[in-house]
Amino acid sequence: MGRGRGRGRVGARHGVVGGRGRVHDAQGVDPGLPRRPVPLGATPGRVALVAAAIVLVAGLADLVRRHFRREFGWTAWSFVVLIAAAGALGAFALRGVTAGVGGANIGGGMLAFVGPVLIGGLLVLAVRLPPHTRPVPLAHPMVWTAAAALTTPALLAGFMVLPQPPEPAVPRPNQYASVQVGQTRSLVHEILGGGPESDQSYVFSPAPRGESCEYYAGPADRASGYYIAYYWFCYRHKILVSKDSTYN
Repeated sequence: MGRGRGRGRVGARHGVVGGRGRVHDAQGVDPGLPRRPVPLGATPGRVALVAAAIVLVAGLADLVRRHFRREFGWTAWSFVVLIAAAGALGAFALRGVTAGVGGANIGGGMLAFVGPVLIGGLLVLAVRLPPHTRPVPLAHPMVWTAAAALTTPALLAGFMVLPQPPEPAVPRPNQYASVQVGQTRSLVHEILGGGPESDQSYVFSPAPRGESCEYYAGPADRASGYYIAYYWFCYRHKILVSKDSTYN
């Protein structure tokens, strides 16, 4: 079913996992794959990223403006660097701890415990800098020091209560065969035993316009450890319109 589209996706998957070889052009692109712009869409994460980038640029522009107006000297940038390092470390730790793809959260446990300690230390160091090394005066420095120190236990508690992503389903061939076009997404999930991998779309051809596709890895071969099958299901308005599979 849907073999023309499926062959493109099969080629993309095998190009990653080392299955059957396919002929590529001089640029290394599989000619069987469709070539068209892939719409990114305005997901909450991307909107937040754009908003954060705007705030970052505006904040840096204001600091540069104030610096050239001699409101603070070069030494005050040490405060900015410490705060920026704490924020970057926090973002990296959160990304690692909440990664929903197998293997992407390697080191997440260490980040959850070491990250808050380092972040708290950076913030305390920034607050305790001499007044002339800060771009803004801080009233009640002891209060700010206590608040910075409390960042560590607060982040530790936050990382501990973060919900873990659910384990994706590992459907077997008989479950795949039981899924029929026209069924609802919820029924397909029930038949397959759960939801899909968080994101495997990067190794497949883009989903057709107006459809959303989900991807699953079948059970692994006990001898080699490699997955023996990959499945994908495409929906339109939460109704299954196509399915396909490939075997490694």
